[in-house]
Amino acid sequence: MNTDAEIALFEADHGSPQRAVTLARRAYAAAPSVRSADALGWALTAAGHPADGLAYARRALRLGSRDPLFLYHAGMAARAAGAYAAARTYLARALSLNPRFSPLYAPRAARALRSLP
Repeated sequence: MNTDAEIALFEADHGSPQRAVTLARRAYAAAPSVRSADALGWALTAAGHPADGLAYARRALRLGSRDPLFLYHAGMAARAAGAYAAARTYLARALSLNPRFSPLYAPRAARALRSLP
């Protein structure tokens, strides 16, 4: 079992964003999927490349995923990239699907949504 995508998400949130990008790129190359696209998008965003992160977040959502965490990642990438309308859409969808989707990220999503211009 390849755990690079999961470890990349952990690294992006709690460790080294650069290591997260390396792991996520490897996961995406080995098995391109919505899960690995989300991990790569989030890693790129954490590493300071939100426009690239948003491109991969959109790949993760291309099949119509209703995963609030995917939507949160896309929303935060869009916000960091200055795509405020997209950020508003993604974050609002994440919270409307489940306002408590994560004890850590749901409050951050709500704060980010309120702070958008």
